[in-house]
Amino acid sequence: MSVCLQWISLIVNVLLLGAACWALHLWKKQLRGTTEHEVARKLLGHVFRFRDGIRHNRQQLRSPWKKMPKLYHKWTEQQVSIVKRRRQRSCEHMENVLEKMGGSVCEAEVLWGDDIVELSTNLTWVADHFLYALDDLADCLDSKTQAEEKVLNTCFKPEGNDEFGDRLRSLVKEFQDYLQPYIKVQKSSKKKKKCSEGKSIS
Repeated sequence: MSVCLQWISLIVNVLLLGAACWALHLWKKQLRGTTEHEVARKLLGHVFRFRDGIRHNRQQLRSPWKKMPKLYHKWTEQQVSIVKRRRQRSCEHMENVLEKMGGSVCEAEVLWGDDIVELSTNLTWVADHFLYALDDLADCLDSKTQAEEKVLNTCFKPEGNDEFGDRLRSLVKEFQDYLQPYIKVQKSSKKKKKCSEGKSIS
């Protein structure tokens, strides 16, 4: 009889241990899912602000530039000053956005490794390309010389084919496609939890 009780006690303890291990596994999985959701949501927000920042800055620069005379020697000091101030604000804004995005990229690298680093490197290339074009524009303003068409088409959205804008949209889409599943998984799990709670109440 005592042997049977010992076996039953052992089986119960094994089952309890297995249940505890399974509960711990589920908790770790849920915790990782929550962490991935928060990091993905925050990083994607920074990526969207980066995209919107470049769009806004290109528009802000285009407006005063279009009012500049075609003949460069006719530029007034006031016109040059307006464009240069807009350019300076654009540089400061982009550097601020990149700094904030960099912190989120470091968090994401811990979770997803080289994939996220490669995506962020491509996006940083776009930012550098934009900032270099702004520097070239500043040099042209100082010397009152004609800027290259490629520089102008980077600083401002052109009337026709927008190669720089298309590149930006493509990279942001890649980022969005990579991060969206981590955001959707968390949302769907919350919906399931609400549904189960509703059923238990009814």
